[in-house]
Amino acid sequence: MYFDLSLRDDCKFLPEVRFRPPIGNGHIATNVLSDTVYMNGMYNGREDLSSRARIPSYVAIDVNISSDDVLQRAYVLNMRNGIFYQTIRTELLNITVTYFAHRNQTRIMATRVEIQRRNTTNKKEINLHLQTNKGSESADFDGTITRLDQVPGLRQPVYRVYACTQLNSFSCNKSVTVYLNESTGHYSGVTRDPETRDLLATPLHVYYSDIPAFLSLPSNQDSLTVTFAASYSTDKDDALNHFTEAFKGDEHLKASHIKAWNDLWDEGRVDINGDESLALDIAAAQYNILCSLPSHDDPITPFYGLGPGGLSRGGLYFPNRPGGPKNDYAGHVFWDMDTWIMPPIMIFHPDMAPRMIGARTRVMEQVRQNARSNGYKGVQFPWEQAATATPKWAGNNSHYEIHITADIAYSLRQYLYASNNIDIVLEGKVLELAIEIARFWQSRVKDFGDRVEILGVMGPDEYHQNVNNSVFTNYNAKLSLTLPQWIVGHFNLKVNDSLTKEFVRFNDTADRMLLLFDENRQFHPQYENYNLSIPIKQSDVVLLGYPLMMSMTPDVRHNDLLLYEQITDRQGPDTGTWSMHTVGWLEVGNETRAYNSFKMMFRNINEPFKVFSENPVNGSRNGGCVNFITGAGGLFQAIVFGYGGLRLQEDRLEINPFTIPGTTGWALRGIHYRSIVFDLEVDSNDMVINLRKLPKGMKLSVELSNERGSEFNRLDSRRFKRQHARLQLQDYFEQTKTAKGEYLCEGFPRLPDLLKAWAEGGGGGGSGVAEGGDEEGGDGCGCADSTSGGGASLKPGGRSVRFKPGGDASSKSGGRSVRFKPGGVPPPSQVGVSPPNQVGMSPSNQVVRAPASSQMVSPPNLVGVSPSNQVVRTSASSQMVSPPEMK
Repeated sequence: MYFDLSLRDDCKFLPEVRFRPPIGNGHIATNVLSDTVYMNGMYNGREDLSSRARIPSYVAIDVNISSDDVLQRAYVLNMRNGIFYQTIRTELLNITVTYFAHRNQTRIMATRVEIQRRNTTNKKEINLHLQTNKGSESADFDGTITRLDQVPGLRQPVYRVYACTQLNSFSCNKSVTVYLNESTGHYSGVTRDPETRDLLATPLHVYYSDIPAFLSLPSNQDSLTVTFAASYSTDKDDALNHFTEAFKGDEHLKASHIKAWNDLWDEGRVDINGDESLALDIAAAQYNILCSLPSHDDPITPFYGLGPGGLSRGGLYFPNRPGGPKNDYAGHVFWDMDTWIMPPIMIFHPDMAPRMIGARTRVMEQVRQNARSNGYKGVQFPWEQAATATPKWAGNNSHYEIHITADIAYSLRQYLYASNNIDIVLEGKVLELAIEIARFWQSRVKDFGDRVEILGVMGPDEYHQNVNNSVFTNYNAKLSLTLPQWIVGHFNLKVNDSLTKEFVRFNDTADRMLLLFDENRQFHPQYENYNLSIPIKQSDVVLLGYPLMMSMTPDVRHNDLLLYEQITDRQGPDTGTWSMHTVGWLEVGNETRAYNSFKMMFRNINEPFKVFSENPVNGSRNGGCVNFITGAGGLFQAIVFGYGGLRLQEDRLEINPFTIPGTTGWALRGIHYRSIVFDLEVDSNDMVINLRKLPKGMKLSVELSNERGSEFNRLDSRRFKRQHARLQLQDYFEQTKTAKGEYLCEGFPRLPDLLKAWAEGGGGGGSGVAEGGDEEGGDGCGCADSTSGGGASLKPGGRSVRFKPGGDASSKSGGRSVRFKPGGVPPPSQVGVSPPNQVGMSPSNQVVRAPASSQMVSPPNLVGVSPSNQVVRTSASSQMVSPPEMK
């Protein structure tokens, strides 16, 4: 069943602004009928005071009617159409006010007022009193307001009012041109306090409809429709062009917006049967995130990233305490985007992931400087990012919570597993970013010879800072160190000798990374000297199992879940905590505990419009950050990666679906994996794979755990018993010879002849060149060839990338005594890294395209660790000792 996706509140008053739903499109957003609009990339305030800059809401229009005259008033959020409605019924009129931020015409915020007579027997003129919640002028800008009719050479736009003489005839085409006095205003200003001294002030241009005090319904008309709009941009011409475009056809403006939102839901969503409340909760999670994400690249303003409170929140509400949950984290970008929001969204809307990655590569030079300033190499991302990569309101968190740099690398890995996107690797700076992140960790570790350690950090559990060897941080850093070699191996790129040697050092460091493990109790201590009597703020060690997918026995996974669940603050922020316990308990087959964790997340969904809060709202607790899309992402993950059991591996997609208690069935619609799209339908006994897109020349192999597998070589729908399955794509590309004698792979883009790549040791700038050139045994574009020894599925073979050499890293930490013996990890060849003169390496230590028979693929279910020698283990005499009690 596909529910209406509408949330309705039959009351005369809206909830407080914090719990009103957002309307937005990734460029602008607001909480409905609030006095504020926020815009992507628009921040004001020096350094610690940086927050989203408040822009007055020029079209937050309400109808001023005495409550005694209102027979019925209702507020409706139609999530499928991306529209908020207010409906009012009086003795004389039916009134509908529609609010939306246009999905594709992203500069436009619009309000549409529709009036219709209820009784046509005694007609008279009716005046409807309008009221605008514009608020005061913003303190974040220096600017001026002019009237458009006062600017020479500009034609004043008009309002197109649709007047119908027949009752209920909203489809009539008759229109009346109405000029409202001084109908359009233009606000022009700049931010007052750029984030840094060397940053230029950001311009703002807003063209907006002046709102009259009254709308009059003449006695000879039965209905009236008027649209008011405002256009927001950093560019004056851009703002004006979109504003005038909005009034070329009132009906088209709304219709095109609805179509764009419908297309998003049709691209990917979750369907729930038998539980409408759950269906709406999950839809609200997706809707709230999408309101803050653009559907298209912006030619003027790049995407700056997602804050925990989304785009509709993040102003400086409490100036005496900048940042923090009360200020919705000032609209700054944290690990929330990379770890909690991007993974589930890219499953359904893959084109949105590169924009989130682009928000990180946008500040590449600044994060290089961050690393240099702290004495390290590569790039060091701040715990929070805004207009720049420099704000530090979070205090000690900013200094210690360096796992953010590894979190970004892991999001890159997951995106490449899902997309196999070679273009973003080379043209989108992903390879550059991966190398620079690895250089940071290479320079950040303390090398003790037989092992390396990471000292003085804070893991995701923010109750404990300045700890040593956070197991989450260390393992995430280990994965970051192996990522560059995995990328060049997977995409069959060649690098020069110097960079190859640097990759070997990265992987040697990863092999020696200290990973804490208690052999006696068979669990992972959170950090060195951790004691299980110490409460934690949120999930930390549990994240090793997912999303990091460390290989461990079911017993160890069970112990980590059980032990840390008991000491997690149950009133703490739901930054992925209970969603990851849901995922984990399902992994070990405990569906009862999984559902108990799943239910914990719904405490943070606030009715009637299902606005997420960081903490439960009860008593004196105000819920912390609101419109908390981090929590929305967590709920989405619990469905997709928990009950759906999706796992992205480097060479396959795994699914292991479960039934959701209280439902009669459910489905993931529009799973995007590389070049295919399919639906996964789940009921109590079966699962159905409905293949919606399969490129010509490819087939999908489905390997099942409990029955014979299946192959799709055309669009089809097949039913299986519900079980664990592995999905792999295989290509049978036809080779087409061009007039120039080049061989192209059908369905796979050829790399440009020259691709600019990057490499420079020690964090400097530089450029290199990637050259085309066929290697022996391949056709130069990665097609499998029955007559050659080479060719790799979906991999552009025979490409070389030349880099300038990277520098060695020097340790910045002092020595200390050894208390842990080193643990083993698999040889480099098991994680996509070959030692010199082995698979994938030429005698000159250059990475080349390996023959098809020796591709570098990790063994099943492993992500860089061996089950038999997974982690560093403590000796029996090395018990965990509790540190001094902390606040």
